[in-house]
Amino acid sequence: MTREEYEAKKQTLLTEVERVFEGVERDEKVTQSLKDITSHQIRDEDRALLLNAGKRWQDVPDKWIQEARTSLLIDVDAHGFRFYLPAYLSWFLRFMDYEGSYFPFSSSAFRCVLCILMVDTEMHDYRLKKFSLLDSEQKKIIAQFLVFQCERCIFHFEQDEMKDPLLEPEFLGYRESLGYKNTYLLYRRTLYSHWQQFLEVDLVRADFPYTASSRRWKSMWKVPEQQKVKAYEAKKEALIAEIERAFDGIKRGDGTTLNEAYVIDDYGEAEEQAQARLLDTDTRWQDVTNVGGGSMWTLSMMDANGFRYYLPAFLIWCLHFTDCEEEDFYSETFDGVDFMLGIRSYDAKGFILEEKFRIFDEEQKRAIAHFVQFRFEQLDFRDERLNFSRPLIKNEDDEGDENDVDEEENNFEEKYSIRKDIQRALDTYWGQFL
Repeated sequence: MTREEYEAKKQTLLTEVERVFEGVERDEKVTQSLKDITSHQIRDEDRALLLNAGKRWQDVPDKWIQEARTSLLIDVDAHGFRFYLPAYLSWFLRFMDYEGSYFPFSSSAFRCVLCILMVDTEMHDYRLKKFSLLDSEQKKIIAQFLVFQCERCIFHFEQDEMKDPLLEPEFLGYRESLGYKNTYLLYRRTLYSHWQQFLEVDLVRADFPYTASSRRWKSMWKVPEQQKVKAYEAKKEALIAEIERAFDGIKRGDGTTLNEAYVIDDYGEAEEQAQARLLDTDTRWQDVTNVGGGSMWTLSMMDANGFRYYLPAFLIWCLHFTDCEEEDFYSETFDGVDFMLGIRSYDAKGFILEEKFRIFDEEQKRAIAHFVQFRFEQLDFRDERLNFSRPLIKNEDDEGDENDVDEEENNFEEKYSIRKDIQRALDTYWGQFL
């Protein structure tokens, strides 16, 4: 696809968004939907700004959306969703390829749109309710929007392939941190599972284009020395055995169940939570296998008893799947576990973790501390397997000598590594149990 063809498709999609949502205005139900959002979810001044912006969705200020102060599409009901969605879609399309000297927009505003649209076959009722007031043409434009996002991933991938990374700057528009291919797979998955039913033709199940040997995912992995692999796997198995011993016999009691936590995380009502709870008939955490399908916040939705019961299942799942090399494998469970252990929560202090793990005994805390410590070895083993080196780009206008290049490379490694976060978690809390 040429640049001209790409821009033409984008403009056509913008025009269609305007057309199919023409006449959708803020009525009393939309106003009430906005008023019903708690002050914890939206600031009072933001609510007032939106209420005074005008009756048309086109009146929602671009500046307000791009500052991403709230996950508005997630918080409003179906009436508010239908009114504000076209404003977000239009903003997304107009600014996703921003080509200034730097990218000034928060990624949260883009993710707010994708989060609510990228659904799977196990959608909870609350998501379906959001789409309930959309007519067939409006649902079709959402499907076309997601198709275009697939095409956009391919287009920019191919554009980058034609560039010399040492001479031309990196694309500055919105791009998911997962990279072009994995982002493409997420779009395609949600199209297959739900949105393609609103398209007039079936989607072609084509693979993502592999057009150059330089791409990271084309030849990403190498095999370390067999002795290192055996030593690493032995440590992993020993840690799994330690977790199983420490948590053996733990009962859930009346604690939050896994499916109940999924529904709570999806803003499910009390009746939905009760129905979900009935699905969890397990009496041993060792029998729980579906911990990898939730969101990053699943564990945080549980009370103390539920958290202690399910955490070992989550820890062992992470150990089993942390070295998965499937290109389209992705789960928020890893980040969720890190968050609850104080690795990803940047404001976590020892006393916060102490509150979370008050009912855990010393043996259980020691096993968790060993898990946190093992995260260093996981990172080292990953570095050993990675067959990829990032080309270092130095701006000709930068002052300094070759040492600046080394410093830039070190800063890059530090910025994108969680080693310092692991060490902080050990220093603030877990180190005392080693």
